[in-house]
Amino acid sequence: MSVLEEIVEEIEGGIKLRIYVKTESPKEELKLEYGELVFYTPEPPIAGRANASLKRFLSRIFRIPSGRIEIAHGLRDKVKTVVIRDVGREHVIESLKKAIKV
Repeated sequence: MSVLEEIVEEIEGGIKLRIYVKTESPKEELKLEYGELVFYTPEPPIAGRANASLKRFLSRIFRIPSGRIEIAHGLRDKVKTVVIRDVGREHVIESLKKAIKV
């Protein structure tokens, strides 16, 4: 089983991911570090800007509306639990592989 297969948790109605967010980075990117997903964003951690950046990024890589992406836990923390509704596990794994170049 690959690291991504371990990270992508299937739940009723979608997928759950745990993502670390590092703000005020020089560029926006998703990496796999020590078996964890890490999202780098140039946005600061104020007024929900980093959260909005994460949702936009995930919306782009999964090719779904951002309304189907919810930060279920960690709105004010660096570690987020993200729920993606109405999307298949395989689609998420393949999209993540492309986004982080696994």
